Amino acid sequence: MTIPTEGALPPIEEVVPHRPPMLLIDRVCAHGDDMTVSTVAIRPDSPFVATGADGRLGVPAVVGIEYMAQTVAAYAGLSARKEKRAPRIGFLLGCRELNLETDAFAVGEVLTIEVRRVFGENDLGSFSCKITGADGRTLASGSLTVYQGPLPEGMSI
Repeated sequence: MTIPTEGALPPIEEVVPHRPPMLLIDRVCAHGDDMTVSTVAIRPDSPFVATGADGRLGVPAVVGIEYMAQTVAAYAGLSARKEKRAPRIGFLLGCRELNLETDAFAVGEVLTIEVRRVFGENDLGSFSCKITGADGRTLASGSLTVYQGPLPEGMSI
């Protein structure tokens, strides 16, 4: 695992194709050959903040899938940068074994998202992912399957 010093990694906008308001993660704080770690602070103006059944503001935990997917995108962007090649567009194909230990991520909480590549061949990859709170407790976990590469001829997004 590589844990760089402050400022050693580029801004998130340089490695993830998303832009506000749909750029949901704040920064990458570690990157290695098979893993990337990012963070997101849940703020009152964060996308998807809603009042829960308990009356508290938070982001529904299912949005964690997108936090995981954007961290995978950061992994792909940083890997492409290291290999001196242009990043390619990526697609989330599926999520398996999703485990949500909370209903929502509370406003004020800082989440750490860790993705580890467990399989990768050609344009297809699988990542083991988890989201932890500031106390180190796992709040969400699952496996993402992603595709990175060209669309079949005649298809567009």
